[in-house]
Amino acid sequence: MECRTCWLVAVLFVLTACSNTTVHVNTRYLDEQQIADVTQALRRAEFKVKTNAHPYPAGVYSTTVLYSPLLRDRDAVFRLESAVSENWPVSHIRVLQMSNHWYSRRSIGLYIVPDNINPQSGLSAADLSQAYRTLGCNASGQLTLHDNGEFTLNLAQQEISGNWHITSFPYIELNADAPYLHTYLEVSQHTEVDKVSPVKVTTLTPMEDKLLPDGCALQYGIRET
Repeated sequence: MECRTCWLVAVLFVLTACSNTTVHVNTRYLDEQQIADVTQALRRAEFKVKTNAHPYPAGVYSTTVLYSPLLRDRDAVFRLESAVSENWPVSHIRVLQMSNHWYSRRSIGLYIVPDNINPQSGLSAADLSQAYRTLGCNASGQLTLHDNGEFTLNLAQQEISGNWHITSFPYIELNADAPYLHTYLEVSQHTEVDKVSPVKVTTLTPMEDKLLPDGCALQYGIRET
């Protein structure tokens, strides 16, 4: 009777661990269909799924699983790998922490990197989709590149909305109908260091003076953690 009770407790523990493990899937570089596919695959494997689109931690260049050494269900890492391997082969499985990304005893991080994407370059459409402030001129404004391919430019009490896309890198193209706009911006990046940490700075420089006043550029920065 005692052996049978122990066996039942062990089974209940495994089932509870399975049902309580949450996979945090970073969908930054995935389209809607890919997000649906990976979510469905993980749920079939009895995981809870949460998605986010945060910048990838430093050191992640290909599909990677991150987890805590306190993870209660150790088999969950291998079930996760098996669940997604058909479409997203896992290149690395790493413990606890990369950069400032932490996971608990009931959660795992999954960072999917599609072919032809370098999540550390900062040069994909997903990475360039940010809010850029004017720099180097008296004009105060902001250009927001949305991840759905649309943009919003707020400048001199005027708002212009349209579409944007990467042409031949390092150039992006802006198009709007009312008011009419067709112009290009050159993308450049560099790293600055302050008292806290390095900051990766992305600058958009107009190729023509019809977008911004002469000498004006647009800039966005993110801390490298």
